[in-house]
Amino acid sequence: MLRRRLQRAKIWVSIAGVLAFMSHAHAQTSAEMIIAIENQPGAQITRNSQPDGTETKNIQLPSGVSFLVSHAKNGGIGVTGIDNSGHGAVMCVWSIYVALSVALDVCDSTPDPAVKAALSDAIRQMDEFIIKNSLTPVSQAELDARKAGERTKGLAVISGLSKDDASRKCASGDISKMLAAFKTAPAGKLKAEIANLLSVPRPPVMNPCL
Repeated sequence: MLRRRLQRAKIWVSIAGVLAFMSHAHAQTSAEMIIAIENQPGAQITRNSQPDGTETKNIQLPSGVSFLVSHAKNGGIGVTGIDNSGHGAVMCVWSIYVALSVALDVCDSTPDPAVKAALSDAIRQMDEFIIKNSLTPVSQAELDARKAGERTKGLAVISGLSKDDASRKCASGDISKMLAAFKTAPAGKLKAEIANLLSVPRPPVMNPCL
């Protein structure tokens, strides 16, 4: 599967940045996020206490997505979403495709229109899924801003380099391998993988990823 091949490579886009963005976009506060999760139909909650005083909750949703919520003694709250649906973590795949789109724009002066269109269409479908299925509001403008920010970071990588040095930078390392894998994959297979990824309505989360 192409997604497995891409996940074995390091991603040029900042995964930490995507996580930070989704944390902000999904909820203004962790408490709001937790309430939204717990109020999902069929949510099953298991509570545990750790020796260090941290209290944890595992919230399992019927869709196959679970959330691990930790309440630290100092009042800190952490929320980690894990997709066990068997269809993949939507935010992970979204971040990979955004990375590929950035690389194509930044590194390929004459991108294949078919490849560019396939990436754009897949990202559009994932955007729609994220907006529709996020537990707290996420707008298209927020997603577009994140994509624009990653493109700016990509341009910064080669900014100031000579044409030859920029070409060598783009041709070396994992990003070149990722693009090669995407370009050589059958179009029908790519469409089928995205269709499978988005076939079950569920909260878009980042884990498991890489």
